[in-house]
Amino acid sequence: KLEQIHPNKNQPRQDLETHIDKLKESIEQEGLLQPIIVAHIKDKPGHYIIVAGHRRYKAHQELNLKTIKAIVNPGTLTAEQLDEKALLENLQRENLSNVEIAETLFKLNKDKSFNVAKIEKLTGYKKTQIYGYIKCHQGIKNNEITKDQLLKLGLKNCLKFLDGEIFPPGGIQEKNSNS
Repeated sequence: KLEQIHPNKNQPRQDLETHIDKLKESIEQEGLLQPIIVAHIKDKPGHYIIVAGHRRYKAHQELNLKTIKAIVNPGTLTAEQLDEKALLENLQRENLSNVEIAETLFKLNKDKSFNVAKIEKLTGYKKTQIYGYIKCHQGIKNNEITKDQLLKLGLKNCLKFLDGEIFPPGGIQEKNSNS
């Protein structure tokens, strides 16, 4: 039942709205083609947290459906394991923005059990890409570049900008609280 399932607050994918109407239409016409993946909530028997499938869950909510097909992850995941699974699952998705990739790789690298070599093996990203995304994420955190600039510039040009090789289109913008 949908009421027993809860979103992961640490869900790395920020944009759950893109193409949600197409997804809802598809679910209405064809049903859910791929079940969501959930894990038991340790201190809440009979309730589950989403590991993968937040957009499908949201579409079901918006359609006022009472149930959703789900695969239950065996055992109970720690909060750390849940976050790792969500991060890795999202990196396998299409259409992640450079900002989402940078934040996800930074979070994985920050975790003591994930070094760059392990991230490279699990994700297929090259070490230089991983380090580049992490550098861009740090640039955002240090107000050296905005999320919008990373989206517009792309990884390669963002790194060039951070290294002082190019000036971003539109000039340097003040970082606001929405970035």
